[in-house]
Amino acid sequence: EETIYSTRIIRIKSNPPENNIRNFINYNYKVYKTLNKFSIDLLHVHDIWPLPGSIMYANKKNIPVIYDTYDFFSIAEVYKTNYKNKRFLFLMERLFTPFTRALITASEPQRKLYNLVHKHFLKKDSLVIYNTPSIVGERTQNEFTFSEFPENYILYMVKNLNPDAWQPLIKSMKYIENGTKLIIYHHKKEESELTHFINQEKLQNKVLYYSGLNADQVQMLKTN
Repeated sequence: EETIYSTRIIRIKSNPPENNIRNFINYNYKVYKTLNKFSIDLLHVHDIWPLPGSIMYANKKNIPVIYDTYDFFSIAEVYKTNYKNKRFLFLMERLFTPFTRALITASEPQRKLYNLVHKHFLKKDSLVIYNTPSIVGERTQNEFTFSEFPENYILYMVKNLNPDAWQPLIKSMKYIENGTKLIIYHHKKEESELTHFINQEKLQNKVLYYSGLNADQVQMLKTN
């Protein structure tokens, strides 16, 4: 338990719920037990992982639930190699989202997809909040600079490098002009498949790849 910016945060010790079905069930049991220790007026459920445990508590206390998800997890690319997980997550959304009051997604196509697959969302309030800033700040000067840093750039920072995401992104740079470059940042030291693909597409002059940066250097990327 800790407090960040005057917000009380309670973390639940558990194996990652996305790893397998058993972890998912165990995690939601812990979510339900934890929620029962508090008096809550509204639940904002972020992504599918705590959804069942949260809904069971909300139904018991008769309080509203907002389902906020940036991805359609039951059909997401990350689960394409695990059909069992994908079907299970789809079932969880099918069973528990009817008890939610509203839906928040990260794009208009995704909102339409939820309305198409889970038609009960057509009768609920829904809102799109993009995962992009609405205000662009001024450039700041820092001691740490990148010698290759371009004037115009697209910054792609990601925890897990999924080829289904970065391959079409890199290819799209063939059609981007005006000196704009794509900057890819990944926390690992090396990603040979990615660099090989950049060379294969002959886009070394348009795609810059940084890896293994420390926290201060990452902040420089964001502010520069």
